[in-house]
Formats: sequence, structure tokens, C-alpha cells
Amino acid sequence: CGHTHRAFRRWVGEGARRLLVSCAGSTTKRPKTLGAAATYERYSIEGGRLAGIETRGWDPAANRFVPVGREEIDTRQ
Repeated sequence: CGHTHRAFRRWVGEGARRLLVSCAGSTTKRPKTLGAAATYERYSIEGGRLAGIETRGWDPAANRFVPVGREEIDTRQ
């Protein structure tokens, strides 16, 4: 993700060499809308595999990070 400061997810490779590249984006930029910036990710691992990604974002009204999304990941595709 370098210095793009934009969240993204891309699958690269195929079969047993398939890999998810996930960038949470900027964790320091103040968000205009919840989840648009100041985010980070929590990863769920089950059976040694990535099972889910929870995105958390800064909520200025609550003055804390809150859940803004969750994605279940099937790495067997």
C-alpha cells in the first residue's frame, strides 16, 4: 500500500499460490465520513488460514475506534 493512504484489497496469484493483499489505508488522516480514513484492520485466523477481516475506523463523535465493516474470507477459491 506504500503511501497511497487508500484502503484496498486485491487477490494475486492462482491456486495454492493465491494471496490476498490487504491495505487498511491511512490510520492518521481525519475522516470526513466514518470508515473513509483513520482505519485499521483486525484479522481472524481459523485453522491456520485467514478467515475474516474486520475494519475499524475512528469515530470523532464517540472519540474512539469502532467497527465499520467485516468481510469473511474464503482462501480456498
